[in-house]
Amino acid sequence: MTYDEAYRTQMRHELGMESKREPKPQKSEAARGTVRFQKYAEDLLSSRKSQLARDTFHLYTFVLQKHLIPTFGTKRLSDITPAQVRSWWTRMPEGSARRNAYSLLGSTMRQAVMDGEIALSPCRVKGGATDVSKRRPTFAPADAKMLMELAGDSQLRLQVHVLLASGMRIGELLGLNRGDVDLSNNKVTVRRHLTRHELAPGTKGHPDQVRPLSMPQTAMDALREHLASTPGDYDDALFRDTRGGRMSYHTFNKKFVALRASCGLDELHIHDLRHVHASEYAKYATLAEGMARTGHTDVRSFMRYQHVSTQRDAEIIAAMEGVL
Repeated sequence: MTYDEAYRTQMRHELGMESKREPKPQKSEAARGTVRFQKYAEDLLSSRKSQLARDTFHLYTFVLQKHLIPTFGTKRLSDITPAQVRSWWTRMPEGSARRNAYSLLGSTMRQAVMDGEIALSPCRVKGGATDVSKRRPTFAPADAKMLMELAGDSQLRLQVHVLLASGMRIGELLGLNRGDVDLSNNKVTVRRHLTRHELAPGTKGHPDQVRPLSMPQTAMDALREHLASTPGDYDDALFRDTRGGRMSYHTFNKKFVALRASCGLDELHIHDLRHVHASEYAKYATLAEGMARTGHTDVRSFMRYQHVSTQRDAEIIAAMEGVL
């Protein structure tokens, strides 16, 4: 097996864009790599549209148009060199935009290798897709409880409470209907999620996923009071805007940003409430239980919540007293 053949075999086993698209018939040597980057990348992304979540497709399209096409759009695939990629990467500001752009560029060029357009990918920046931006602070349950205490809006207070008590994503919270609240069994079931464009089934990437979540009694009592004070049908949205429609992420975020500022927690993101919940839950749950709770299907994604705790270590050893 030649080097090129071995490289292409390895790429077929990678997750990402290239695994979803069948390689094209091999071109003649003279025709290889002559296609312009913009046309190749846009055609490739278009071919994957039905396989991607709508928000993901729009994100990739935005990244392609804003960060990649201005630099590489008119270049032939075979003319893009590692030095050009490294120069572009160096000019990009550190942060998620650079990480996302380099990741998309890398997956596009790997597919070009599989399609026989180029021999090797020019994306060779070590750690290019790694986020090296400033590490964000971590937050504790006390921070979330402060938000609840200072929230003047009763619905916003309940939303923060449910996020902290359940570990839901914000889209899952805003996708809840009144019928998803089971007061008899102290459960809330996630069946759908709200994106910027639509109300979609299941969760992002898992349209068939349904997660019944047991809830603390205090959260269920708050939900019972909310349901009693805001009459509606089984299929009506649980959280509504001032016009009576389902609350959008934009409306929620506007209120949340004002609330966190009033608490001096400007760096706290809404997703941090999910992180707080999952970190606490992981102290007592098995890996499988934690993944089922949060809806993760990838072990690496959930492992970020399993922080090492010296206190928890001491508790485990105390429970094992007399066994060892």
